Amino acid sequence: MVLFCSVMVSHGIWAEATIPPGNSLKEATYISLESRGAQEKNLTLLLKAGAQRVKSTEPDTEIWFALTREGNQFALFNAFTDATGRAAHLNGQVITALKQNSDRLIEGGWENGVIKNIQNSTILVSNNDQRDRLDQAQLASYLTFKAIPGKEKELDTLLQKVVALINRVEPNTLFWVALKNEDDSYALFAVFSDMDALNAHFSGVAVTTIQQNSAQFIQDGWTHGVMKNIKNYDVIASR
Repeated sequence: MVLFCSVMVSHGIWAEATIPPGNSLKEATYISLESRGAQEKNLTLLLKAGAQRVKSTEPDTEIWFALTREGNQFALFNAFTDATGRAAHLNGQVITALKQNSDRLIEGGWENGVIKNIQNSTILVSNNDQRDRLDQAQLASYLTFKAIPGKEKELDTLLQKVVALINRVEPNTLFWVALKNEDDSYALFAVFSDMDALNAHFSGVAVTTIQQNSAQFIQDGWTHGVMKNIKNYDVIASR
């Protein structure tokens, strides 16, 4: 395995930047991956090492999670304050190491296993995330849906109400963000301290609010337009 190159950390060069509040986040990227053959362990090790590289070499990558589900399914989620931060990440050490190892570790290799699965998005709203607790995150969820044509503005307003509810009553939803993807679909990404927090979120007032309004705003409604698209993950590592 190609290892991440060693970075000399002189005093002050990679000093921790002041973390802005969650609503300063503007851009995000989600990448789904599938490990090749029996390479789950090696891909996991690569991604765990990647968390440290992101932290030490990418000051503009504000949020970074490596995730896994069902053994061979993986994902990366990143959030940035601007497109410059995203570009720096996609040209940084972690993505370079992933590319160098992709033929061996990832089904489909670099082009078909990584590049085609990159979903860039604009952040519509995020919660008052708890940056000092993100290393406690154990679980994550990612789901996509499409607005009924002409209902995008109402859906955006609904998501503003939802995030206010999360801020008020979900202390263990450590990070939550609503996204508008490049293909005009929507996505919600969230991380949780444990299974109790995940269950509390999906049975809570915020998700119930989406469910109650789904027939008005979301294509195919709740069951077929939202529920069937939920993917739950274990967190491997975070920035």
